[in-house]
Amino acid sequence: MKRHDAHVGLISRTVLVFAIEFGGASFVLAEELTSPPASSPTVQQEKGTPDESGQVQERTVSLTQALHFTDAKGQDVVVGPGSYRVGAEGTNRIRLLPAEIGEAVVIDAVSFKHQQAVERPVPVTVPDPQQPDVLHLALLSPGGAGLDAIGTYSGVKPRQVMDQMRFMTAVNMQFVVQAPSVVTIYEHPNFGGRSQTLGVGGHILSDFNDMASSIQVPAGLVALLYEHVDAGGGYGLSVDVLEDRPDLAQVNFNDTLSYVCVFSSPTPQGFIWARASVQNGQFVAGHWERQRVGGTPVNPTAVVAPPLPPHPANAPPASCGGGPIVRDHRTPPPPPPPTQADLVPVRVGNSYCHLIDAYGQVAVVTIANRGSAAAPATVLDLEFPAGHVSENVPKLSPSAKVEVRLFAPTSAYCPPGNCIVTIRVDATNLVTETAGGKEANNVVIANCIR
Repeated sequence: MKRHDAHVGLISRTVLVFAIEFGGASFVLAEELTSPPASSPTVQQEKGTPDESGQVQERTVSLTQALHFTDAKGQDVVVGPGSYRVGAEGTNRIRLLPAEIGEAVVIDAVSFKHQQAVERPVPVTVPDPQQPDVLHLALLSPGGAGLDAIGTYSGVKPRQVMDQMRFMTAVNMQFVVQAPSVVTIYEHPNFGGRSQTLGVGGHILSDFNDMASSIQVPAGLVALLYEHVDAGGGYGLSVDVLEDRPDLAQVNFNDTLSYVCVFSSPTPQGFIWARASVQNGQFVAGHWERQRVGGTPVNPTAVVAPPLPPHPANAPPASCGGGPIVRDHRTPPPPPPPTQADLVPVRVGNSYCHLIDAYGQVAVVTIANRGSAAAPATVLDLEFPAGHVSENVPKLSPSAKVEVRLFAPTSAYCPPGNCIVTIRVDATNLVTETAGGKEANNVVIANCIR
């Protein structure tokens, strides 16, 4: 065992360590109190130019084609091809500064939350697969804050904006693609001495056993550190590390590392790694969670887990990062029954509703059963601007349809061509058709036309 002085060199992270007894075993909380060293790289993207102190400034993105954005005044602004340093300008704008020569351009952006553990602002370009003309320029800042500027190659505003879940999945996938694919362990604290790079997968440290004193883990990767190793994989004490650690003594892992499992987070399927934690005094092991719509909060605290026993002699080798507990925050819909009725209003010509008399008091609505089971008799309700009227709908077999006429009272009169009505099929909920959201298509708002 080599010994390192904890006060040698400048460590720009302060970590508070708690030793806690749990179920006969102890685990350690290592909480980061200050930000990591500014010089620690996290994302392998193009870097900005160093300043006089040698520290890297804003990271850059390279555009191969001109893009149209909206500036701070709401006007169209064209950003030409080239490399740009990217930074935040307030809470809702992004600043683009040409890497070579030129004036900065400030473009409008919207804020969002992300779950990436970045140590400095990181730009990510995100194409929209459904709109090839659109490119998102996202800026991920420490603490989970993000900015998104929407650009187009043609200058035509996009027809629609990506929904938040699809956008966050695309951001995470692009982040993983642009992030480094290796972690680096070092012989001494503060990333000094001999080093060894470890790609995605499990690694038995034959030539580096019980020697590592610091580790660099780029954003987008997770390194599970184990105290011991046997034929089945790592065992003993363990800790999941999602950031650079200039001194592994902070998590009781100095010169005690034998096995490292490296994997990516998030996954292309939209899952992210939730590191081990202590909740209400109970240890919760690291696990996979589905990405949350508003962004998953970043947990900066590393927890050393209670020791795992050695693997049985005949146990197969453990898969690196395998066997996680998947926690899905969405509520899955109930399974549909074998057969289901599905009553819907049917568009006839240009509308779902037609007036057939000169006074606008007789309306015709066509109802169809698009389900796989017969629909019992029910009620159709037609709500006019000044009142509503109901009419019975007969039993309908699958694929059958019926034309229903409703006579509106004089008080509910509305002029033809300007008669917005709400059509509710099965207004009394006599027909069960809740599976797969089929109740939602029972209601239509339409202009009742002649």
